[in-house]
Amino acid sequence: MMQDNDSTEGRPVNSLSEGTKCVLASLLDRASELKAQAERQSEDDKAKAKAKADEDRVGGETIRAASLATFRKRKRGDETESASDVENNPSPSASKHRRLSRSSSAVRSSFEQQSSGASQQLLDLLSTHQKQQQEFQERVLTQLQENTNRCLRALEDLTAAVVQSLSR
Repeated sequence: MMQDNDSTEGRPVNSLSEGTKCVLASLLDRASELKAQAERQSEDDKAKAKAKADEDRVGGETIRAASLATFRKRKRGDETESASDVENNPSPSASKHRRLSRSSSAVRSSFEQQSSGASQQLLDLLSTHQKQQQEFQERVLTQLQENTNRCLRALEDLTAAVVQSLSR
């Protein structure tokens, strides 16, 4: 609540009744609470967006690393099977019976080249998507900050209008 000092005589606050001063004080208190709440919300949204961007970045890096490792493994012609290969090919004995002839090695080489291009396209696509998502999150944060600032200005204007109307 506002204090009524004798040294501030002549100010509009001194001419207000106690009830009006209480109403004004409660409005100012509420405006202050709303401002603090808006600032906390903005900080929370920023933190959430940053955490999401970090998760997306880490996930993209993990996918790219796994894709590259698989590609390199296939390019070397490693016959060792990972756990996911075993799940996808439950019958390893069937692959033993299939032998590539010398003429099919050209087909295999062609497939590896196409696979390399597809892997690079996939990496490029993931990178582009990650950049677009980060730009979108930055635009959302900017919009939230602008809206918070508008709300705060509106509260300040409202407070000024209330003070002005009460001082008449």
